[in-house]
Amino acid sequence: MVKTAVAAGLVLIALAFVTTQDFFLPRSVALLAPAVAIVMMLALRFIVRTYRSHRVARNPDGEPVVVLGAGLAGRRLVHNMLHDDQAKFTPVALLDDDRSKRRLKIEGIRVMGTRTDLASVAERLEAKHVAVAIPRATPELLREIQEQAREAGLTVKVLPPIEEWMRATDPASTDLRDLNLEDLLGRQAVQLDQQAISEHITGKVVLVTGAGGSIGSELCRQITAFGPARLIMLDRDESALHSVQMSLSGRALLHGEDLLLANIRDADTLAEHFAELKPDVVFHAAALKHLSLLERYPAEA
Repeated sequence: MVKTAVAAGLVLIALAFVTTQDFFLPRSVALLAPAVAIVMMLALRFIVRTYRSHRVARNPDGEPVVVLGAGLAGRRLVHNMLHDDQAKFTPVALLDDDRSKRRLKIEGIRVMGTRTDLASVAERLEAKHVAVAIPRATPELLREIQEQAREAGLTVKVLPPIEEWMRATDPASTDLRDLNLEDLLGRQAVQLDQQAISEHITGKVVLVTGAGGSIGSELCRQITAFGPARLIMLDRDESALHSVQMSLSGRALLHGEDLLLANIRDADTLAEHFAELKPDVVFHAAALKHLSLLERYPAEA
């Protein structure tokens, strides 16, 4: 629009100063007209866009969400949520730790403070979720946000890594997902070589020490899925063996050849069991784990 107005203005100026004929308007009009036209056209465009953004921002559909981050990702997320008819969420406020963005409006949605104002803003606007639109959010920051959200009764939604949505389209409400363990740890879950594990366990006699503990019981559940010829669960705690048998079979009658009540510190007894059972694979998960208490009683430990 500016280029067109300037081009038309140059033509008018040339006509005004080249011709000797008297015009009914001063020659200065040729200079002022393009400027006035540009201002009026842009003002009209600004008014229309402002009206549309306010109209969209008042859309009641979707669950109210506070967007944390008024940067590039936050602006694009707000825009797409407001203009997507299928959007599940509707932004009601923005928060950003950059105080220079205070009271900034994006698509009619105001930046209403910093991250410390999350609880008060969410309560005032009856928001149910907080969407973290910070592409490089560290695990430490996400843990802090999760704690704030928990205290405010909000669920945390996050965007995928910036590399993913930058290669595809702008972030939309459908990209928001629940916070998971990988986000909080800052690393991806380890992918196991299922084929190698199967070759190591399937059809073998497997013995797990400390089978009633947190690690041992989970090992037993994982090993069962690979079809061992026999799974022997060893522990010195009969209650723990009862629990792990219940979790695996749905009943715990404490009989059968899969349970072995023994103390791994008794070398002679352990040698007898190994000679009889002849395990092919042993997972040694038996351990004392409450370090602070054990340090107080080193002889017992």
